[in-house]
Amino acid sequence: MTIDVLPPPPAALVADEAIEGEIVIDGPPLSGPAALFAPLSGDESVESRAAYLDPRLLQDNPGNVRKNLDDLDDLKASMKVVGVLCPLVVIPRAPEVYEPEDLERYRIVIGHRRKYAAIALEMAQVPCWVATNAGEAAWIVAQLAENGDRIGLSPTEEAEAYHQLTLLDWTPEQIAHVRAIPAVRVRQSLKLRELPQQAQDAADAGTLNLEQLAALDEFAGEPAVMKKLLAKTGSEWGFQHAVSAERQKRSYTAEKEKLHAELVLAGVKITGKPKGFGYHSVEADIAHLTTAAGEPLQAELVRALPGFAAFIEKVVSSARVTVYCTDPEKLGYMRRIGRRPADAKTEAQEAAERAQAEFVAALGAAAEVRRAFYSRVYGTAKAAKAQFPEALRQAVASRFQLRPVPGDDAVYTALGGADDDTLATAGEDRLRRSLVARWVAAHERNLGHTIAQTWALDRAAALWWLDRLVADGYALSDAETQLHQQLTPTPPTDDPDDFDEDEDDFEDEDDQDDDADADADADDDDDDDDDDDEIYQVDEPDGDDAFADSDVDLDLELTTVLAEPGLTTV
Repeated sequence: MTIDVLPPPPAALVADEAIEGEIVIDGPPLSGPAALFAPLSGDESVESRAAYLDPRLLQDNPGNVRKNLDDLDDLKASMKVVGVLCPLVVIPRAPEVYEPEDLERYRIVIGHRRKYAAIALEMAQVPCWVATNAGEAAWIVAQLAENGDRIGLSPTEEAEAYHQLTLLDWTPEQIAHVRAIPAVRVRQSLKLRELPQQAQDAADAGTLNLEQLAALDEFAGEPAVMKKLLAKTGSEWGFQHAVSAERQKRSYTAEKEKLHAELVLAGVKITGKPKGFGYHSVEADIAHLTTAAGEPLQAELVRALPGFAAFIEKVVSSARVTVYCTDPEKLGYMRRIGRRPADAKTEAQEAAERAQAEFVAALGAAAEVRRAFYSRVYGTAKAAKAQFPEALRQAVASRFQLRPVPGDDAVYTALGGADDDTLATAGEDRLRRSLVARWVAAHERNLGHTIAQTWALDRAAALWWLDRLVADGYALSDAETQLHQQLTPTPPTDDPDDFDEDEDDFEDEDDQDDDADADADADDDDDDDDDDDEIYQVDEPDGDDAFADSDVDLDLELTTVLAEPGLTTV
């Protein structure tokens, strides 16, 4: 019986024609598992050939260091889905060492576990590289791993290929070395196998990259969060916003659990936040209480005493403990802030404050993603050159301030901005890049005023910058979208009824003015004769007071100009 000539394998596994045990590469470039043979078949320096062989007719290598094949279930599950992505490597046995009736004419160099997994799956054939000797076989093994980039595997197929190599005792570092890629990329690819099918489908569709896969892996044990994140995979930055928000929630939860444990160990009674706390509740924050002698209360000394308790609440994005007294008057403590009567207005105010705190926290999370966007999109010399005209225009023709202030350093430096000493002798390219970095940092600082809630916010500039980011490929978070809506001016109404009412008002005012003018003319006629002989003396103020009125007018005009928000040239 000869095994050199085999019928072609199923089309799902390979698309090439098998002739005399060799794979003939013809036609367009191959992709998927069919291309596994392609990288080596065209190398004239290699005398090996590719063949599909019956796994039952391959002899185990007596020198194989793996004596125990271990559990094959994982490998079989992989091969059942995608086949044998990494061919076995075999060498011919010398004719003098086997009898004519012996069908095992090839010895395995690498692939023992794949052989037995294929037999268990009742696979009739497995892809093999038939090397002329052991040295050539070792070279082929390295080439099969190295050429993964050129065989068009999908992300899940690539993950399975790496997985099959790890089952052959390859480490991620070894795979990365022969593939000339970072080891972290190999690890990220391997993680794909552990994610839900929806994530694997998204990766194959190209809507999920390896960095996003690594982020998903953080939430592998949280199906609800995983589902929410996968819904955002259509937009890279929308996905990043969702991940940032979930990380913030996780950080808050961890911080809250830590504070809770500390309070329990200290013997503190833990409750929820009392209704109306801080406004009209009987309970009061100990920070607002004193003893009868006027001394402040110390949380560490009173929190575990009878009549005291604590609750944990979210402040922006952090967890905070508030120790309170359950009934200050009963226990003889004095309030620094009086209680307010309970009404709907104070309750609405409290709800608004909570909503605002959540909004500010969400803006803070979005800022982290925004800075990552800056580095990715604006952080290269080529990108700086493209953004330079607008940055220069605003530096020269706009009131928007690009001057450096404390706090800009992180964004400025990340975008390649140079220090003052370097700028003193810098060339055009470095100056251009530094100006763009300063421009981006200034706009980010302005947006930061929305988080700090300061009066310094330039509303029109913030609105313009958000629109600019979207035009450059950024996706606004929900909080940024809400901010954009708040910053957008309300257009004037064009209700015809309003104009009719205004015209009626103007007519009434004109009639009244006409009557008033007629009366004034009559009075002037009566007073003309008296005024002929009367001399008016006007007292002029002394010194600076002479310009007091005009100074007020100038101050008002200047204040109006400086307070006008926005960019004059965009």
